[in-house]
Amino acid sequence: MLTKLKELKETAQEAEYEEESDDEVTPDDTIVSSYNTAKRIRMELQDQHKAEKQAPKAAREARSSSAKPLDHLSILWHLVHICPTVLLEDLKPSCTAPTWSSFQAFLIPDATPATVISYGPFFPKSPTDPDVVEQSVQYCMDVSRKQGQEFTIITCDQAIYEVVLGLQKKNPQKYAKLILRMGGFHIAQNFLKAIGHFMQTSGIEDIMVEADVCLRGTANKIISGKDYYTMLRAHTIVHAAMFALHWEVFTKWLITEEKDLECISVLAINVQLLLDALSEKDVEKASSACADATDQLKELSRLMTEFDEVCTSPTTKLWLMYMDMVMILKRFIHAEHAGLWEEHLAEVEKMLPYLVAAGHCKHVSCLPHYLEAMRSLPTLAPNIHREFKDGKFTVCQTEGRFNGVWTDMALEKTYNRDAKTKLFTGISQQPAAMEKYLRALPVLTAVSEQTKAMAHLDMDDTKHNEDSNSQGTKEAESVRKITDVINNQMINPFSCEEQELMNISTGHKSASAWVNDHEKGLEALAAARKTDSEKIAPIKLATFAAKPKKSLSMAFKAKKVYEEESAVVRNLYFVQDLDEDKKVEVFSHEWTSCPVSLFEPDPSLD
Repeated sequence: MLTKLKELKETAQEAEYEEESDDEVTPDDTIVSSYNTAKRIRMELQDQHKAEKQAPKAAREARSSSAKPLDHLSILWHLVHICPTVLLEDLKPSCTAPTWSSFQAFLIPDATPATVISYGPFFPKSPTDPDVVEQSVQYCMDVSRKQGQEFTIITCDQAIYEVVLGLQKKNPQKYAKLILRMGGFHIAQNFLKAIGHFMQTSGIEDIMVEADVCLRGTANKIISGKDYYTMLRAHTIVHAAMFALHWEVFTKWLITEEKDLECISVLAINVQLLLDALSEKDVEKASSACADATDQLKELSRLMTEFDEVCTSPTTKLWLMYMDMVMILKRFIHAEHAGLWEEHLAEVEKMLPYLVAAGHCKHVSCLPHYLEAMRSLPTLAPNIHREFKDGKFTVCQTEGRFNGVWTDMALEKTYNRDAKTKLFTGISQQPAAMEKYLRALPVLTAVSEQTKAMAHLDMDDTKHNEDSNSQGTKEAESVRKITDVINNQMINPFSCEEQELMNISTGHKSASAWVNDHEKGLEALAAARKTDSEKIAPIKLATFAAKPKKSLSMAFKAKKVYEEESAVVRNLYFVQDLDEDKKVEVFSHEWTSCPVSLFEPDPSLD
């Protein structure tokens, strides 16, 4: 749980915690926090940052205004990456293009102070146990009350969110001052899984492997949603490459349709100014170039939308849908990094139709309630809403720019990480012994953190961790490899005229009905609202991964072609020493796992 505590004297805080511990915690009923309530993260700033606790109004407005046209900033970032290109041939990059996060951080001049993170006690039980959740919530409410807070703010994942909702419904008066939030990290992970669900076997895995972005096993993990950071990096690179391919086809359409290109000519001037500002690391000049390009970016966005609407190929629509989903994810992450509350809620709402269509029923059942509760904060808790709008709903582990994280991600990076220890090795595995050790873990962690601070091992640099040129160079090289692979070995999805949904790597076709999943998700949401239903009817959409069932003969089943890379390598190894005529003869036969003659009559064998 992350609670924003008011400023109190440290001695008074410690005294209250000690009193609370003496009065309430006993060996029999130790209050131990569960998965999401195990952490009490105070939003009290360190003494050296107290003067900066309230950000200047001008700085907050600048931060918000820089993020509002995020789609425009994204277009600028993409143009910086691909230039010189069609209609932008005269641009001369004078530095390595920054990564997406580094570019956004560059436009935010003010550093955010670090959040103070502290630990609560443990529960040696399941985190979703109703009794554990109830005791944890009560403990958190008691702490908030003692700190003089009117409301208690708890962030948790979907499983615990449902349990706490049940508590609120049973006793609404008792939990009237409880504000319940869903963890953004878990929302983002589920949305990444939804992206993988729609794009599975569409060719995206082959793109990543052929362009050396990752290995085959990693590509499969990216699609299945196993590793957040790997998934995010891969989708960011693929999205940038798709924008470059989209730009090539889009500019040809502009020329063919004889559209007015004045906006692009003026935009090119501002992009060059932005390139110069990035090279000179001049934030004011870069912000001015972005602001001056606003009108041209609006017109360019309108033309892009017009082009997208005339594309009729289901394959093109699928990859446009992919680009839209990745943009929603990037805006969602941007809102958290920059502390933009309204943008956070807006992007969660945009995720809903895709999550419905992907069949994420559990998250879909909670997100509408979460959005409704957060939208009602201006009326129910105006002070809390004001704090959220000021960006105080994120956690900054270090002082810096564009580095806010979701509260549940902060939990993963601190409390859960610290709990993964080898110190259980060699001690008794009895519950009493493990509980004794777990009680001491927060103290051990605090000593470790203080030792690092004393040795000056903590990172005090406000520089963003992706500001290095090497990171931008690697990303630009990966984008270039992907575009080359698609142009030379695959099908550009934005120039495809095939009226059936196609895998751009293999050419395999699939049903095209599911490319309109966003609309189907909206229809399901509208139907649930119309009937005032708490649950949304699941949508079953076929994807490339859904293979049609066919009745196959034994002879056909025996002709299974070796597609595994290892099998191909073995066969090539055995024929490498043959002469050219023998090689031609060998490769003229189909590679099957069993001789075809075992299942098909052959007169020559009689």
